[in-house]
Amino acid sequence: MRVPVLLFVTLVAGTIGAPATAAPTCLLEVDSKRYLEGLCTITEDGAGSWLIVRDRLSGQAATVKINPILSGRGDAVWTGPSGDGRLSEALGSVRREGSCWVNTRARICAWGYQ
Repeated sequence: MRVPVLLFVTLVAGTIGAPATAAPTCLLEVDSKRYLEGLCTITEDGAGSWLIVRDRLSGQAATVKINPILSGRGDAVWTGPSGDGRLSEALGSVRREGSCWVNTRARICAWGYQ
């Protein structure tokens, strides 16, 4: 009887002690329409800049290029409403608000990535 109880306690303790890892979550909203919301892939592009993509099958993506001089400012580009996979439509200058980068036209957010 001791072996099954000990095994159970060991398994539970290992589960509790292990940190949970969740997939990143993203939001891409342009002109009051949501194009990407939920699980996503986030790729850092150096100097704090990053790219968000829903998944490899979806063409929707956006990137924020961080301004190295003006902290909390950057420029955003996205694939456009067609989501053809090419980052070709400028969203303009954005400012950081928590986990999001925003301007009057767009909101690009990313949570849960390191």
